[in-house]
Amino acid sequence: LWRAAYAGHSELIRFLLRSGGDPRENDEQGARPIDVASNPESREVLVAWDPASTDRIKKTKAKAAKNKAKEEKAALKRQEKELEEAVEEAERKRQIAKSELAKARKLLGDYRQQKVSFAEQGMAEKIAELEPLIEGAEAQIKTFEVSVQDWDWKASRAKLKQNDLAQAKKEKEAKEAGKFKGFRVEVICNSREELESVLPRLNKDLEVIEDFTWGEDGIIEIIDLVKGDTVIKEAQFSHLKKSEFKKQMLEDYGKPSEEPVAEEEEQPEDEDAEKKEVVPDFPITLAFARGFNRTIEIKMVADVLIKDVGGLRTQDGRWPLVIDPSGRTSTFVKYTGAVVYTMMDLMEMEKDKVQLRSAFLKCLMYGSPLIIDLGPFDTPTDVLAEHFNELEKGFFAKLLDRSVLYSYLLPRRFKSLINKDVKKDFDISMFMDDAIQNFVFGFVTSSRDPSLDFAKQFFTISVKGGDDDE
Repeated sequence: LWRAAYAGHSELIRFLLRSGGDPRENDEQGARPIDVASNPESREVLVAWDPASTDRIKKTKAKAAKNKAKEEKAALKRQEKELEEAVEEAERKRQIAKSELAKARKLLGDYRQQKVSFAEQGMAEKIAELEPLIEGAEAQIKTFEVSVQDWDWKASRAKLKQNDLAQAKKEKEAKEAGKFKGFRVEVICNSREELESVLPRLNKDLEVIEDFTWGEDGIIEIIDLVKGDTVIKEAQFSHLKKSEFKKQMLEDYGKPSEEPVAEEEEQPEDEDAEKKEVVPDFPITLAFARGFNRTIEIKMVADVLIKDVGGLRTQDGRWPLVIDPSGRTSTFVKYTGAVVYTMMDLMEMEKDKVQLRSAFLKCLMYGSPLIIDLGPFDTPTDVLAEHFNELEKGFFAKLLDRSVLYSYLLPRRFKSLINKDVKKDFDISMFMDDAIQNFVFGFVTSSRDPSLDFAKQFFTISVKGGDDDE
């Protein structure tokens, strides 16, 4: 409102007043909008405005905000209850299916014992009568096995949704407090102009409202920011209160006072006068926090990393990268049936390139996970890529393409990997669609802060409850 008055935009002033702008508020120097109004129209709008209307508008907005917060809280509780009921229902139905499965297996066992007994007695007619009953019991077992698996997956999906809901709630609270776990992205603004180029992409809570690229090739480092990235209280802003850490603060940062000086007013002649107005220094660092794609407990690793229960990773299109500073995931995946290689294993395979080629093809053929354990090291992409590019030029880049399933794997474009060294073990006809779709090319790291440039190529999964989560 102050800036609109100073610029003489009377229509904008009218709009801002009707939206709740307060003409009684002043700037750092104590000037109100009416004091800096630059034309008669602007001054007239401000003089005619009744401040009581501002109070009514503010009261209405505060009430609406309070009601909205209540509605959101109630909706969250409903969602939590619905998910809790969904888990209970799935668990109950799974137990019923397991019970029926146990009965069907016992019945089949009884029928088979009777068949053996009839065979020993040479009762062919009785055996003939028993055959349909055995077939029916076997069919029932298959039905109940599918039912158990189905309800098991439904229970797992509901539990993961519960976890995601709880995590979203925690992230919202962390954002509001100016603290947010995830990756750190820095934007360094060397001038007021560069800062102003970022501001239109942020909401009032300093959260990026849409994906955009900041910087200029060859002049300013190119930074990709995505919707949801949030400025956190660091460096120049660490001393600010939560209520002060808003977009308005950045809009005023480094901006000299625009209060007009009367012509007749004499300028101070003493040397210290120029130092009274302190303008914050540039460059300024805006530290953005980017959340993980998912944050889970260790017991959910198999469901998310290998089974992709809920299908979020498949929808995203990137392979998973599990970040677990405690190192427990590295141990856990070895007992899941996945093929696991460490960076040391990959280096040793340089002497025997057939081993990695065979392992990849075998995992693809059987729909098994191939997991690379990066350990505590921040491994550069090019170092990791070297080991796979020895199998085929540009192979690692092909695998990391988001459309890899449909552009490379399902069309069987990997058939060139079946060279003379492995031809006796593999044939392209041995690779089925279902198995290929179940294949997982995953990564695990115990690095506390993996490089964002490396991590952004993957669907990031943070494991909570480790050493860092106190």
